[in-house]
Amino acid sequence: MTGERQRISMPDLPERPRKVKFPLIATLAPIVLSVAIWLVTGSTFALIFAGLGPATALATYADARRGTRKSRRAAVRRYLELADGVRTQIAEVNARVREDRVDQAPSAAAIVASGGTLPARWGMANSPEFFIALGQASSAGVIDLDRVERPAELDSAVSESIDALGGLAARIAASPVVADARLGIGVYGEEVLTRAYVRSLIVQLAWSLSPKSHWITAPPGGEHSLLAARLPHFRGTDVTSGEVACEFGAHLDPEQHAQVFAGLTEADLPSACGIVVGITEGAVAIKRHPDRDARGEVLSPFTSRVESMRWAALAVAKATREGLTLAGATLPLTVALGPLLATSQSTAKDSLACSVAIGASGPISLDLARHGPHAVIGGTTGSGKSELLISWVLSMAAAYSPDEVTFLLVDFKGGTAFSSLGALAHTVGIISDLDQSGANRALASLRAELRHREAELVRAGVRTIDHADSIPRLVIVVDEFAAMTSANPDLHGLFADLASRGRSLGIHLVLCTQRPNGVVRDSVMANADLRISLRVNNRADSTSVVGVDSAADISPHNRGRALVQVAGGPVQVAQFAIASDADIARIASLSTGTKPVRRPWCEPLPAVVLPADVAHSGPGAAFGLIDLPSQQRRDAAVWKPGEQGHALILGGPLSGKSHASSALTFTSDNVIPVALDVEDAWDIMSNLCDDLDRGVDATNTTVVLDDLDSMVSNFPYDIYIRKFSGTFAVTHYLRDNYFCHAGNCD
Repeated sequence: MTGERQRISMPDLPERPRKVKFPLIATLAPIVLSVAIWLVTGSTFALIFAGLGPATALATYADARRGTRKSRRAAVRRYLELADGVRTQIAEVNARVREDRVDQAPSAAAIVASGGTLPARWGMANSPEFFIALGQASSAGVIDLDRVERPAELDSAVSESIDALGGLAARIAASPVVADARLGIGVYGEEVLTRAYVRSLIVQLAWSLSPKSHWITAPPGGEHSLLAARLPHFRGTDVTSGEVACEFGAHLDPEQHAQVFAGLTEADLPSACGIVVGITEGAVAIKRHPDRDARGEVLSPFTSRVESMRWAALAVAKATREGLTLAGATLPLTVALGPLLATSQSTAKDSLACSVAIGASGPISLDLARHGPHAVIGGTTGSGKSELLISWVLSMAAAYSPDEVTFLLVDFKGGTAFSSLGALAHTVGIISDLDQSGANRALASLRAELRHREAELVRAGVRTIDHADSIPRLVIVVDEFAAMTSANPDLHGLFADLASRGRSLGIHLVLCTQRPNGVVRDSVMANADLRISLRVNNRADSTSVVGVDSAADISPHNRGRALVQVAGGPVQVAQFAIASDADIARIASLSTGTKPVRRPWCEPLPAVVLPADVAHSGPGAAFGLIDLPSQQRRDAAVWKPGEQGHALILGGPLSGKSHASSALTFTSDNVIPVALDVEDAWDIMSNLCDDLDRGVDATNTTVVLDDLDSMVSNFPYDIYIRKFSGTFAVTHYLRDNYFCHAGNCD
C-alpha cells in the first residue's frame, strides 16, 4: 500500500570557486624598481611609479574576488533552479501516490459526496480488497534521493535546499492511512463519535466490495444494523459475538472476511484486533497498526447517519438496476441432504423438481423438466462434482418413483463414483470407462432408445412425454464428459442428437466436466438452460457456464459451493448438499417390491455364461448369449441344425472350443462324440456312413468332432475319399474343410 519505491537524482552541487591569492610579488616589484631608479638618478619623480604597482595589483585582486563571487552566485542559482525541478518531480510522485491511495481507499466523506456513484469494481470480478482509510496524516514517502556528500563549506541556500528536498521526499502530507480490514478493526472512545467513525468504515467497505461477491451482517437491534440493512450487501443480522459492530465477508471464500468492533474503552475490544483506533475529545488516533509509521493522530471526518443512509439507498437502487445483488441468507460450509429430501413421491409427469442445495433465500429447487431439459456442470478436481451428482440423483429418486424417472449413469473416473446408486430401482445402468467396443454399444443402444420413445409416443397418440403415462423420463448423468468424448469422438454427435430431441422424448442430459469451455459443444450448450459452476481454475470456464467469472474465486476449502443459473436468469450462489449412506439406504427402500423398469442399456456380455443364463424353451440348442445393443437387449444364441445346417467352431488352444461343442449339443436327442484316438474316430465315422447307406434315419443325430483338423489329417487319404465321398452331407463338409485346412482346396 506504500507504493513502489522510486529513485530521483539530485542535481550536482555548485563547483567550489578557486581561491584568489593576493599578488604580493606583483605589488612589491614596482616599488623595488622605483626605489632603485631613484637611488641611481636621484629623481624623486621615479618614486611616483612605486605607487602605481600596488594600486594595479590591488585592483586586479579586487576584480578577481568580485568575479569569483559572481560565478558562485550564478552556480548557486543554477543549482536552485535544478532543485526546483527535482522538487516538482517529488511533488508529482507524492501526488500520484496520494491519488492512488485515495482511489483505492477513498474517505467516507468523498464516497458520500459522490452521490451513490457505483465503483467500477462492483461490475468486475470478485475483489479481494478489504482496504479502507483510517484517516489522513503525513506518511512515509516512496522516493529515494541520491546521496549527497556535503563539503565543509557549502552555500546556506544550497544546504537548505538539500534539507528541504530530503524532507519532501521522506514524507507525503495528507495521505490516507490505509489498513486491511481483514486484520480486524477495533474502535473505542466517545460513544457518539465512535458510532460516526464506524459508519464511515462501513461506507468505505461497502463501496470497496461488490455486493455480487460480498455480504455484510450486523447484530440485531444494534446501531449499525440500521445502516447494514440498507446496503445491497445485507444478508441478515446474525452476528452476535463480542462487540462486533458489523462483519463483511465473501460469498465464495469463507476465509475472506473482516470484522469491525466498537467499545467505550480499549479494554472492551478483543485482543485479536490487529488495528485499534481511539477517539478522545474529538481527536482520532491510531493506537495499533502493523506499520509503526501509521500510528499516531489522523484527520478523519465523521459520517452522519443521514449521509450514510442516503448513500446506501442510492447504492441499492443502482446495484439492483445493474443486477449486481447476490446477497441473501447465510450459506453454511456444508449441507446435509436428508432435510432437503421429499417426504413422498410425486406422480407429476411434467416435472422433476427436487431440492439439492441451499441458496440465498433457502433451499434451491432444480427441475430438469422445466428448467432444462439438460444441465451442464463445471468444476475442477476437489470442487465436489461427484457429490453434487449423487445428491441430485438421490433427490430426484426420493421425489419420483421409477415409473416417472430412471437413471443411466456414466462414470469416466474408474467406475466407482456411482457404485452406491446401483441399489436404486431407478438405476437402469452404470457405465464405466468405455473402450471402442463399449462406445459402439453406447451409440447403438442410445440411438435405439430414441427410436423406441418415438414409437411409443406414436403408439400413444401424443407429441411429448408429458402426456405419455407409460414412458418414464430418462436422465443420463455423465461424470467427466470431456474424458469420455476425447476417447470416443463419435459420441459428440450422439449427445448433440440427444440434446436436440430430448425435451419431447423425455431424455435429459446432466453433463459434468472439469473444463467446460470448448469441450461441451454449442449444439449441446444451446439446449442446456440449467447451468452450474463449482470452483474452476480458469475464469473462461466459469464464464462459459454461468456467464460470470466469479466461480474462479471460490475457495478450494469450500467444497460444494457453486454458482447456479437457470434459463439465463440471475446467477445464484448455492451450497450443494452431501448425501450419507443412510440417505441412500432410505431412498433405495422406497421402491422395494416395484416391478423392474425397462432398461435401455444392457451390460456387456459376461466372461462366463452358465446354462441357467441361457435358458431357451424353443427349438434348437441355446449355446450362449448374443449382444444386440441396437435392439437394447441380449438374447440366447440358438443353433437350429434343421434350418441352419452344420456348425463350425473355430478357436485356438484354451479358447473354449470344447465347452462350446458341449453347449451346442446338450439339447440333442442323440449325440455321437468322436474320440480323439484316430482309429476309434475312423471306426465311428465309417459305421455312421454305412448306416446312412442302408437308410438308417439319423435326423436327430449330432456328430461332435473335436480337434477336427488334427483328426482328419491322420485319416488315410485315399481310403477316406473312397469311403466317405458322396455318402453323407457331413462328410462333404468335413472333406472340403479338410482339404482347405491342408492347403489343397481344388
